[in-house]
This record gives sequence, C-alpha cells and structure tokens, in this order.
Amino acid sequence: MRLSFSEYIESKNILKLAVEDAPKHKQIFNVTKYCKIPVHEDFKSNTKEYIGLKPKDSVEVIWETHESQMIVRYIIINEQYNYFPTWTNKKFCNWLTMNCKIN
Repeated sequence: MRLSFSEYIESKNILKLAVEDAPKHKQIFNVTKYCKIPVHEDFKSNTKEYIGLKPKDSVEVIWETHESQMIVRYIIINEQYNYFPTWTNKKFCNWLTMNCKIN
C-alpha cells in the first residue's frame, strides 16, 4: 500500500495529535538519601552522565499512559532541570522506591 504525500502528512499529524492527547500524570517525590541517577547515556563510548542528589531534593516525574501502561516521559530535578530518563520503567520505579518518598 502506497500513500500519497498528502495522506502521509495527514497520518503524521494524526499521530502527533494522539501523542499530545495521551493522559499525563505528575508526581513529586522527595529524595531520602544521597544517590545519583543517570540522565544521559552515550552508547558509542558506553559512558553515562549522572546527577547527584541529596536528601530533601525534589524529583518531579511526568508519567504518560499508553495502552494501560504508565511510562516515564521526563523528570524535573528541583523544579529547574528537565531530563529524559535513560533507564527502563521497572528500573526507574525501583530507584524511586529505594531512594524517594511521595510528597
């Protein structure tokens, strides 16, 4: 099946609107102990950039719902810095339960 260019643009716009309409949930967590989280990963050199966190820092997590599954879209550290998580959802949720508490 081949699409014309106008059909392609129309389908692309429909997908963009669907992404914007996905339900988003915001949760704020307080860090309970000294820890770090990777915020940038370079696959070519196999290096990661970490952010060090202290107790009483805040981590705001924006969750997005896709097909009845919650996905971490991005995180905000101390209401200043926006990052995209490099971990899987399961690993990130484990990190949250070990190092943070819900505000």
